Amino acid sequence: NGYKQTKKKVTIDIPAGIDDMQRIRKTGEGEPGTNGGPRGDLLVDVRVSPSANFERDGMNLYNNTRISYAQAALGGDIRVKTIDGDVKFNIKPGTQTGTRIRLKGKGVCNVHNQNTKGDQYSTLVVDVPTHLNSEQKELLKKITADVKAFQAVLLKRYRAQITAVKNITDIQAQIRTDEEIDK
Repeated sequence: NGYKQTKKKVTIDIPAGIDDMQRIRKTGEGEPGTNGGPRGDLLVDVRVSPSANFERDGMNLYNNTRISYAQAALGGDIRVKTIDGDVKFNIKPGTQTGTRIRLKGKGVCNVHNQNTKGDQYSTLVVDVPTHLNSEQKELLKKITADVKAFQAVLLKRYRAQITAVKNITDIQAQIRTDEEIDK
């Protein structure tokens, strides 16, 4: 056939953001052309290994971030792992397990436009202590009792406000009725 088979190393640049089974074309690195024509293109199917820390869906990334019981209760800054390194994110007091936060622009680059990035969605998981000593248990019981007492006070005030609003509404309705009678 007139062709001599040789092995050749070819360097291929893998662009950031490439996804599993996307194809890269290397112009002029393929099979020789027929009748002395130019070489064809080398097509490479890329395989992306799964990450232990993130799941990918298009340009968006998903992961879980563990936070302490105290961080969840008190709120404040937490560290969230991203593909570019850890970032600080402020959570509200009373954050629950399963809360999903969005880190805009912390996902994967668009393979065709490196300036465009997806988002990262991180689900917060509260680490509940499993081994407490007696002092820690007593502190938690006291906190729980204090929270319940505070909730009872709030509920009492809330009910009083509802009653006051209802009384004002009743008075306003009575005034309107009296005005209509006077007409």
